[in-house]
Amino acid sequence: MKFKDSSNDCIIFVRSLFYIARNWFINLSSRGKLAVLVIFLILFWIVLPDNRNKSDQISEKSNLVSVTALKISPIVAKRKIVVRGNFGSSKAIDIIPRISGRIISIVAMEGISMNKGDMIMQISMDDRAGRYVEAKSLVEEMKIRYEAEREIFENSLGSEANLASAERGLREAITQLESASLNVEYTDIKAPFDGWIDEILVDEGDLITSGTTKVTHYIDNSNFQAEGYVSYDEITDISYGDKAMIVLPSIISNDNLKIGGNVLFVSNVSDATSKTFKVKVKVTEDVDYKLIHGRTAEIMIFGKEYTVYIVPPSSLSIGNNGSIGIKTIDNESKVQFYQVRLIDEREGMMYISIISKDKKEIGDILLISRGHGYVGDGDTVHWEESPQQ
Repeated sequence: MKFKDSSNDCIIFVRSLFYIARNWFINLSSRGKLAVLVIFLILFWIVLPDNRNKSDQISEKSNLVSVTALKISPIVAKRKIVVRGNFGSSKAIDIIPRISGRIISIVAMEGISMNKGDMIMQISMDDRAGRYVEAKSLVEEMKIRYEAEREIFENSLGSEANLASAERGLREAITQLESASLNVEYTDIKAPFDGWIDEILVDEGDLITSGTTKVTHYIDNSNFQAEGYVSYDEITDISYGDKAMIVLPSIISNDNLKIGGNVLFVSNVSDATSKTFKVKVKVTEDVDYKLIHGRTAEIMIFGKEYTVYIVPPSSLSIGNNGSIGIKTIDNESKVQFYQVRLIDEREGMMYISIISKDKKEIGDILLISRGHGYVGDGDTVHWEESPQQ
């Protein structure tokens, strides 16, 4: 009841003031009325610019595109270069006999593992054993002659020329014996190192020619490597000794075989056709040679170190020149486009390096994570910072 009374009193008071002001204005002279109007207009124009500026600012702000920005700090990481290549033994040879003859026995079989010195096959002896016996007898004969000539010369009964002739004859006989011994030894074709026979290229009874006929294709089982070809942009970030990983895809499951290694060779000359560069990675772990020789492999090389930023794939943009990059916000709330290079990809996130024109360290960035498709380089935006992902 008291509140109603106070409201009525206020209304009566305002009405009273209005009537008093109206009567005062009516009773003014023409000049007085004009003066009041001028003062009112002056006050109106003084207040109006502020209100106009505020409305312009509100209008301008409402026209800006709103984006979400993510503050990201750089880290250091090695560039991961992935290339498809071939995996296999670093040493595969064709065994070619040193003597001619007929294959009389093949002891080994294709696909079996062998140790150095194991017998593979035999060549017919023919007259090699007889020549060995003759050469051995000749050596004994020349030894006797040389000893006799030496004794005569020491007793001053023989000439130096006769002693030199006997010594020369002994050396020649020894050379003939060594040659005959090797010819006998070469009838046994043996494994040159630990490995396995990939293919036997002759049959028993075949005639073979020394230095020409290939009898087996033999593969080393202790040294493996993978090789592939990379582009010029990639070869500049690879050095001898860089860490690498060879991935051999599994045919029957998702458990791919991963083998550690190091870069063994980096070519300085590009392939004439593809204009790419050969890279070899040496395996540094024990592997099962029977399962993986000659297979296609994925080679991952961890090369040069870069300052990188970890960003979601959705934040990448395409520049005006078709380059891949990101859009950031500078200190004046303007969009800045940076071209980037992909360094690595892990757990669904992209590791990128910013290609700076002035090659200066950029430091922390405000990455436009949402709305980058609606703004361009140099645009002023209204942005809000999103929490760290």
